[in-house]
Amino acid sequence: MTDVPLSAFAADAGASSPGVAGAARSVAESLARPIRLAYVVHGFDVGGIERCVARLVNHLDPERFQPAIICLTRSGKAAEWITRRDVPIFELQKRPGNDWSAVRRLSRLLRQQQFHIVHSHNWGTLIETTLARRWAGVPVHVHTEHGQGHHYGLRRARDWIRRCARRWAFGRLNQLVACAESVRDFIHHHTSLPLTRIHFLPNGVDPPPADFRHAVADRRSELGIRPSAFVFGSTGRLVAVKNYRLPIDALAFLRGRGVDGHFLLVGDGPEEPLLRRHAETQGVAAYVHFVGHHADVYPWLALCDAYVNSSDSEAMSLSILEAMAARLPLVVTDVGDNRLLTLAFAVNGLVVPPQAPESMARALQNLAADRNLCRDLSANAYATYQRYFTTDICHERHVALYDNLLSHARAHR
Repeated sequence: MTDVPLSAFAADAGASSPGVAGAARSVAESLARPIRLAYVVHGFDVGGIERCVARLVNHLDPERFQPAIICLTRSGKAAEWITRRDVPIFELQKRPGNDWSAVRRLSRLLRQQQFHIVHSHNWGTLIETTLARRWAGVPVHVHTEHGQGHHYGLRRARDWIRRCARRWAFGRLNQLVACAESVRDFIHHHTSLPLTRIHFLPNGVDPPPADFRHAVADRRSELGIRPSAFVFGSTGRLVAVKNYRLPIDALAFLRGRGVDGHFLLVGDGPEEPLLRRHAETQGVAAYVHFVGHHADVYPWLALCDAYVNSSDSEAMSLSILEAMAARLPLVVTDVGDNRLLTLAFAVNGLVVPPQAPESMARALQNLAADRNLCRDLSANAYATYQRYFTTDICHERHVALYDNLLSHARAHR
């Protein structure tokens, strides 16, 4: 990972200076009011990308921006996260694979709606949006990569074709954005695109409600958790890459060392039956609490004394940001931006190797044995969240980026 300048995370990040940002904004405002902005996603079901898009859409000033969401395939449950009633969601019903008719439909929609900016997300939208935007004449195309390209590692010929297509499309963007420093480095390594061409714009999350810790003791009691027990939790889709077997194994080590530990897992997914069986095999099924998917995770994080991220691969985890907002110390595997979030700004927790249950157990045991350490790490984590990773800060960075790109596009007409 490259060194990260902390100035990149300042609360007014996204603009090179207040004067530049103000000038860009005045020019952008003169272009049109409101600015028509299309977010292109592959689908709009529950997931990290969808959460990012929903938060951006909900926070945009309706007097300045008129956003829309375009699903190349279909919409889904994430539509419930949109709180604004004036945001249309379009479905293009793209077929699996290369569906050129979907590209034509996207181009026609962009032209009909007269969008000023199109903002696509991840590989599954990149080529389609790059072509459609050029045919439709949309002035600005922003593309954000949220992960580390799971299509890499395919058969060599197919992998080479996709690398070439990616480089071609990246070269035609007004701005390429990486939501994580690890993603920025990954793109640079696999495409040879200069780091200066990749804008690092981290995510942000909403703060917890003021009463999110309401009735914690009663709710822990309902789960059979004693007041003195040490509870660590995690939130996310129950899929293989999250490796939730690791904290279950760590829990077995903890309880074998006399620690009254419990693991709270918030989420659902295809791995749940396997994880339940694994907990039984490890003899800790009574202490692993599967509570299912919840749109609001903060009331569940309130039951925890620490947060774990056990992923084998990660970018910048929204769940870690939510844990920091909930004032929890972190125990995370050393993948993606986990180390950056945990150690770069302040000591917000402990970093352990991936797939190392004994190391995770030792880190958790250190926290269980030292509540003063937990308190200090919690305060650091919350301060880091407030300074760098709120939704408002993320929104300000995006608006500054849109304003600058629009003003540049007009200047070069």
